[in-house]
Amino acid sequence: MKLIKKVTGIDISKDSVTVCFGTQDDALVKKYSKSYTFSNDVKGFKKLINLVNNIDVFRSEDKNIPIWFVVEATGVYYENLAYFLNENKYSVSVILPNKMKNFFKTLDNKSKTDSLDSAGIAQYGIEKTLKQWEAPSALYKELKELTGNSSALQK
Repeated sequence: MKLIKKVTGIDISKDSVTVCFGTQDDALVKKYSKSYTFSNDVKGFKKLINLVNNIDVFRSEDKNIPIWFVVEATGVYYENLAYFLNENKYSVSVILPNKMKNFFKTLDNKSKTDSLDSAGIAQYGIEKTLKQWEAPSALYKELKELTGNSSALQK
């Protein structure tokens, strides 16, 4: 069977990034990996990319299939990873929390762990048509950081 979609589902928190890899082939067979956890910083992001480039589930004769990184917009915790992936020319889709919550309601699993959430996000990415995340301008990013710094200083 030939792969037609590759997705990395990402559950993110302040300190960690938990991922699950999923694929779909032309017979619509879906496969998911176990989950992996990295630190939510550049060092962890680089480890994630290294794993993505070497994990068996994504090995395919067709290297032209993009790997989608699907992440839920969890506060501001997803932003550094989204910028990192975007700057490194990966396909990123940021999903609103209410969309993920409603999708999770349709799944059989009612437990909530980082591993299960990353698998659910990967499943969402496999089943849905994804929209490419567009990074805000550098000026907007800088203004947001300055506003955050100003608020922290005032407190």
